[in-house]
Amino acid sequence: PFVGITGTNGKSTVTTLVGLMLQKAGKKTLVAGNIGNALTETPDLLHGQDWIVVELSSFQLEDIETCRPRVATILNITQDHLDRYADITEYGEAKARIYENQHKDDVLVLNFDDPLVRAMAPRAPSRIIPFSRFEKHESGATVENGDLVIGNRVICPVDDILIKGVHNLENAMAASAVALAAGADSASVAAVLREF
Repeated sequence: PFVGITGTNGKSTVTTLVGLMLQKAGKKTLVAGNIGNALTETPDLLHGQDWIVVELSSFQLEDIETCRPRVATILNITQDHLDRYADITEYGEAKARIYENQHKDDVLVLNFDDPLVRAMAPRAPSRIIPFSRFEKHESGATVENGDLVIGNRVICPVDDILIKGVHNLENAMAASAVALAAGADSASVAAVLREF
């Protein structure tokens, strides 16, 4: 099964974090795509993995046919690659392909603080897990009383997260939600946030 990660910014950080979180949780995990191993060059590495965590660019997503990440995330959509796309809407549609083959039992983690990403929620066939620095959602990731919280689970105090900055807090929220959806335990997720 694949975990797919896309967005304008933060893809490599989140892909790395998710890979480490799943490995810490005892899952056999391969990190591939734009970072690490190219999937097309090392198909023998795909066998025997619990999860393959893949960073996916809009360029790669343009050409998918059957790609179905069981867990996927769209981190953000900002002005980028407008030499290739007519406008930001077309660019966003390329990113949205990450969930087009998902089923209702798959998971899509979306940045609800990004209006373009949030607007994709009603179109997705999968179960949505939002992340937001400002709003609490029943199953989502947020900051509450100085803690990173997912659903009703406190993962760790925000001050314990080694990577600093608002963008990295969003990356930590997304990675944590993705890793938990893929079967990592809260302790493993917190340990990586405190070490990375």
